[in-house]
This record gives sequence, C-alpha cells and structure tokens, in this order.
Amino acid sequence: MSAASLRPPASVHLARALLVGLLAGGVGVAFRASLEVVDGARMRLGAWSAGSAAAALCVVLLCGACAAAAVALVRRLAPETSGSGIPQVEAAVKGWLAVRWPRVLPVKFAGGLLAMGGGLALGREGPTVQMGAGVGAMVASLAEVGSDERSVLLAAGAGAGLATAFNAPLAGVVFVLEELRHDLAPAVLTPIVIASVAADALVGVFFGPSPIYRVETHSPLPLEGLIVSAVIGLTAAMIGTAFNRGLVLSLDLFAHLALRGAVAAAFAVGALMGLASVWDPLLVGDGHALVERILLTDVPASTLVGLLMVRFAMTLLSYGCGSPGGIFSPLLVLGAANGRCVGALFSHLMPALAPHLSVFTAIGMGAAFTAIVRAPLTGVVLTISLTGRHDLVLHLMLASVVAALAAEAMGARPIYDLLLERGFGKRDLSKEGTPS
Repeated sequence: MSAASLRPPASVHLARALLVGLLAGGVGVAFRASLEVVDGARMRLGAWSAGSAAAALCVVLLCGACAAAAVALVRRLAPETSGSGIPQVEAAVKGWLAVRWPRVLPVKFAGGLLAMGGGLALGREGPTVQMGAGVGAMVASLAEVGSDERSVLLAAGAGAGLATAFNAPLAGVVFVLEELRHDLAPAVLTPIVIASVAADALVGVFFGPSPIYRVETHSPLPLEGLIVSAVIGLTAAMIGTAFNRGLVLSLDLFAHLALRGAVAAAFAVGALMGLASVWDPLLVGDGHALVERILLTDVPASTLVGLLMVRFAMTLLSYGCGSPGGIFSPLLVLGAANGRCVGALFSHLMPALAPHLSVFTAIGMGAAFTAIVRAPLTGVVLTISLTGRHDLVLHLMLASVVAALAAEAMGARPIYDLLLERGFGKRDLSKEGTPS
C-alpha cells in the first residue's frame, strides 16, 4: 500500500478546519463576553468614584493590581503570551516556534481579562488571534497531523480568531493571507475560509450580525473627498511611523526589568490608567466606546488632537509593559481621531464635506491600520466590515495606498515585522518558512 493511499481524504482535512473554526469561535465568544462584563464593571467603578478621593484611590489601586497580576501571570507561566501574540503566531506558522497550547490558551484568556479589564489601552483582537491559533495547534496535536497541515490549522485558527473579534470573516481570511501565510493555494485557502466562516456564524448567534460601528451619513461622498482621503493617508503615515518606532522603544524600556521590577512597572502603568478612568472612563480600555464617540458626536478638533496624543502614549505604555493585549483596537482610535480631525479642517474650506465627517473618521481607521500594519487590503476589508459601508472602497483604497507609500518613504517598517525580528532575530521575512 502506497503512502499516498494512507493519507486521509480532503473531507477529513476540511472537517478539522471546521472544528478549529467552531472551537476558536467559542473561545472568542467567551473572551468577548467576559471582557464586556469586566469593562462594564470598570465603567461603573469609574462613575462611582467620581467626587470621592477614597473611591478614586480604590479604583487606581485595583487597576494597578490587575495590570501587575496580568504581567506576573505571563512572565511566570507563558512569556510567549505577552503583547498581541500575532508575531508569535506568525513565527509558529513559519515553523520557527512551537505552540504550547495547554499554557497559551488559559494564560492568554485570564491575562487578557486582567489587563484589559483593568483598563490598559489594549484590544481583544490580537489575543483572540493567538488563542485561535492555539486551538489550531490543539486540534493538530490531537489529530497527530503533519507539519504542513499543522501550519494550515494554525493559520485557520488565527483567521477564525480575527473573524470572531471583529464580526468580519473576510477580514480574517485576508489578514491571514496578507500577513501570515502569503499562499493562495486551495489546500491553504479553503480551510482558512471554512474556519473563519464557522467562527463568525457562531459570533452571529451570540452577538448578532450587525457591523460593530455605525456610520450615520448615507449620501455619497463627493469627489472632493478624495483629496481629504489622500491627506488622511499622509497624516496616518506620520502617526504610524511614530507609533511603530515608539512601540519598539517602549518594549526596550521595560525589557531589562526582572520579574519584580516588571510587575512593579505594570502596577504603575495600570494605576495611571485607573487615574485616567476616574477622570473619563471612556479614555481607557480598548477604545471601542471612544471610537463611537468620535463617529457619532461633534468633537472639537483640539479635543481630537488631545485624545490622539493621550491614547498614543497610553497604548505604548500598556503594550510595552509586557501585558497580554493587542493593538488593533487602539490603533483604530488613533485613526478615527486623525480622520475626523483632517475631515473637520477640510470641511471649513469645502462646506459640502461637513455632513461626511463620520465617513472621514472611518477612512482614518483604515489608513491607520495600513500605516502601522502595512496590510492595505486587510485595512480596506476590515473597515468595510466594521462599518458596513461598501461605498467607501475607492476612498479607503486611496487613503491606504497613500499611507503605505508614505510610511515606506519615511523609513517605517511594518509593526509585526519589527516585533517578529525583535523576538526571533533577523531572518528573511519574505520567505514562508513553513516546513515541507
């Protein structure tokens, strides 16, 4: 009997991908629901502490303790779960890193709840991607598959994780293909699609199919909006270049600390977030409510600039201290503030653009994603998925292309390339690297 005849049929491979999608979706749904509970509790604590110094001190200490506990948990049990986890997933897909899923799954889940529930300016998307890849590694290990299928199941789990976090199955597929696998072969693409669709279907059962953000303007954006979109892309490149370099510097600042020093530093960062939450509960956490405020209310340009600067610093500190949490949602806040601010400035020159400020806010989100991650197709698809505005394709593409080209001209490198190189040394990142 030949070796080929011993291989399982294609249906078995696809069934495993379906299982990965359902399990990753289940983990993502549980994580998202748990975060909503702890975020709500933190918001209520922030409101309760208003006007009382003693209550405010309790909130500050509690947030500091949550951040410290998250970093201690990560450092002691699974250091690979620090940060977003996406560079670790990319390394695992390339065959550079083994996934210790029995540790990664519980530590990332619990650590993420502590860090983000305590108010650190981080997002759930990166952790959900890493946990999804962990589910893929679990299924691969239990099924005793070869290295090629293991890599595909890891990628499928990662795509399912992003689909779960954003209600965006297409964005999950595109992100995996653009950032992790770079492979359109049917044997790779089909399992990723199946896993992402299965995970998103599960999310729809619990959270509904509606887009995460609502953009109020429904009239077509005038052609003059292309000028604004290009400028948004340019300013996003400036912000993204500074962000990527600042994030690495922040990691370097905290990296030399031993366990006690790292825990103490995380406590200080968490306490700072707690203090910010006493002032305004919307300032801290993943920034979802803050994006909604920027989208739906008339925020002055000076306030937008202040929000951008504050959230910029908060995200660098939150990520740099080594806690588990991603940058997707935080960078959307930066992009939303930038897009709204640029749109507001141009609306004074071209009043016909004034009703479309929320649209420029959404375009800013896609441009910021592209400038920082350098995945323009994912940025376009993700923004459309988040807002449900398919009519913005042209403006999003222009803003994303300008952001990518300008960031490259400024010498900025994609953030996950920087983090991957930082963790695994200089390698040829253009090669897939997966075992054959």
